[in-house]
Amino acid sequence: MGSLKVIKPGLLTTIQDQGRQGLLFYAIPRCGAIDRQASSQANLILGNPASYPTLECTGLAPHLRFLTKTQIAISGAEMDWKINGKDIATNKTLNIEPSDILTGAVPKTGFRSYIAIKGLIEAHNFAGSFSTDTYLNAGGIAGRPITKNVTIEWKDEPLSDTNMELKSPALENTLQIYAGPEYDFLTENAMAKLISQIYTIRTDSNRTGIRLQGKELSIRTNINLTESVPVLSGFIQLPPSGQPIILLNDCQSTGGYPRIAYLNKSSIYKLGQVPLNGKIKLNICDLNQRS
Repeated sequence: MGSLKVIKPGLLTTIQDQGRQGLLFYAIPRCGAIDRQASSQANLILGNPASYPTLECTGLAPHLRFLTKTQIAISGAEMDWKINGKDIATNKTLNIEPSDILTGAVPKTGFRSYIAIKGLIEAHNFAGSFSTDTYLNAGGIAGRPITKNVTIEWKDEPLSDTNMELKSPALENTLQIYAGPEYDFLTENAMAKLISQIYTIRTDSNRTGIRLQGKELSIRTNINLTESVPVLSGFIQLPPSGQPIILLNDCQSTGGYPRIAYLNKSSIYKLGQVPLNGKIKLNICDLNQRS
């Protein structure tokens, strides 16, 4: 077994894989890496299956002391990563020796970074996934973010003698959306404002949902949802405040707010790299395409 010890946990560092599939009917959120593309890429660089769990680092990097020899790869946000105080490159295979210390800081670009380790991280498998669900306290390590002095272990696999290197996708703050089931609830003025304005990511956003701040959107009078309806990650809900909420991986399975739009898959990944107080713009696709 390989292992490391957590010196500093960072702001929010959790174990995440590609998430749980087909369980929203049972009110079990998908969870998993917000930027699944970056998580998969870190694994693929090492020759791991893309579905292996990684460490998702949000907003501030952890500091880790490796206790055994291994290889790692880091993708996603650039967090000023260093090994033993020396700058390192991301998106490539990095050889790690016992007692090496990996450190990072606040992101220079992006918001979430993913650390893959050669082999399978030891974590609690809940409902077919190792992903941490902090609401159900399941998956990962006791269903919680990692903490100081915790030891993380993994099943060793043969180290690679190749040095694969990949490029991260360009960061982009314009997100593609489709009209949602209740898009027609919006007034014409709100339809125009939805795609014409720049939104700010509010600081009370989390893995359940991204709260946007912009000009208030309104729905047509005498129109309301009469009961809760199914929701998925990527749906944009409009609460009475008129400020949209974009649901993320840890969202509930039903909601009572109009689903005015939804993001395509690649835009969810891009959204995961926009920091708190960052800016985004929504670009609506063909209104007749509501798949």
